[in-house]
Amino acid sequence: MEYTTDREAAGKPLLFVYNPHAGSSKILESLNALLSQVVASGRRVEVHPTQGPRDATEKVLRDRDQYARIIAAGGDGLFHEVVNGLAGCDIPVGYVPVGTVNDFASTHHLSFDPQAAMKTALEGEVHTVDAGSFNGEVFTYVAAVGIGTQAAWDTSQDMKKRFGTLAYVASVIQSIDFTHWENNSARMAIETDDRSFAGDFTYGMVCNTFSVGGSDILVPNEANLSDGLLEYLFIRRPMNLTELNQILRSLASRDFSSPFFEWGQTRALHVQSEAAHWTLDGEYGGEITDAEIRCLPGFLHLVKDPKPA
Repeated sequence: MEYTTDREAAGKPLLFVYNPHAGSSKILESLNALLSQVVASGRRVEVHPTQGPRDATEKVLRDRDQYARIIAAGGDGLFHEVVNGLAGCDIPVGYVPVGTVNDFASTHHLSFDPQAAMKTALEGEVHTVDAGSFNGEVFTYVAAVGIGTQAAWDTSQDMKKRFGTLAYVASVIQSIDFTHWENNSARMAIETDDRSFAGDFTYGMVCNTFSVGGSDILVPNEANLSDGLLEYLFIRRPMNLTELNQILRSLASRDFSSPFFEWGQTRALHVQSEAAHWTLDGEYGGEITDAEIRCLPGFLHLVKDPKPA
């Protein structure tokens, strides 16, 4: 049974935004079938292939009041752009994940089969989901800094097409300086709702997700997608391979009790640091020395399959 919003009852069309280059351009193979699904549902549709960085955000911000719902087809980066055009409105948003990693889709149990995901985007129920704000920019599942994060935007599209997630792994390994461990960290001071801590950190993230980089090993078990809280994890710098192995063993078992880890839940978090490169949902977030991060409760009106009874 299809879920119909007031906007659709008013006869507004659907906006279908897609990234023609996402996931080895496989969206192009399914495009006709996806649009046929929309037409078969009885809806009018406007199609918008993105023209470059931030194009989806600008399109949604400019024209969002014209549409009953928005469906984004691409990777987490495209979905990030669409969501950043939605502040202050309650338009339902569906997602057809065709990127390389698709952490957001994994977290919300969205199908990786484009036509099945489109069926959910058209017929599913609207669920309110928390998001985060990073110096005013919205992120849907993670803001991260440190080793490995640069791979998200530094890996070429050609490498992603040829090797998939292995391209990210290779890029991460290449980024580690095994000779000078001090080069693998940044000095940071972090303040949360109820505590503060400081030191040299190799990796840090603030998130609302069950999956980061295609895995759940970095995400504390306490994660809840609609509780008004963000989870955080900061990993202190190892000084040798022995300490690195200790960290990796703890991560493999999801044991965050080691003194190498600082983790918890918070409504807001303030990070001051040396200049450090951050990523937001896998996209470049800038070289930052001061970050104000906070939860945005119920920000996103996501179309998903119905909750189990």
